Amino acid sequence: ILDIREEKTHSLIGITAGALERLEDSEIKFILGHEMGHFLCGHNRMNAVFAMDENNPKATVLPPFGESLFLRWRKKAEFSADRAGLIACGDFRASARALLKATFGLSEKNLNLDVEALVSQIDEVKDSSEMMETVFASHPLLPIRLKALQLFGRTEHAAECGCTVEG
Repeated sequence: ILDIREEKTHSLIGITAGALERLEDSEIKFILGHEMGHFLCGHNRMNAVFAMDENNPKATVLPPFGESLFLRWRKKAEFSADRAGLIACGDFRASARALLKATFGLSEKNLNLDVEALVSQIDEVKDSSEMMETVFASHPLLPIRLKALQLFGRTEHAAECGCTVEG
């Protein structure tokens, strides 16, 4: 994503040739809708808060507590963008496939979409020591994203937008 600012704000979303080759049309709709969701919600404007320190590229200009809050906000922003992607695509399974393919770089040949198995991993990992690492990640864990998207897909608002969720 590139945000070019002059007198007006122009937004550009790029999609790689590899993504075009691996993704179905409905999955591309999810990805583009997700990225548009970031713009519609104004998430791109908040990235300036997290600017890197020119003298130390590994450090941010935020104090540790501020950085922690910002990372929590960024994870929540991903949930909002996922919802926009689902609305754009209209199909939960296509949305889930797009997230899996984008996260792991899988093709359809190697994709095993068992959403319920992925969602059940939430209970398996919630007390693990690896969960501490997710505090510093910019995106929520995939099983959590899928569960949140599934729950949103079952809401009246999602149904009004024409979204479908099986089960």
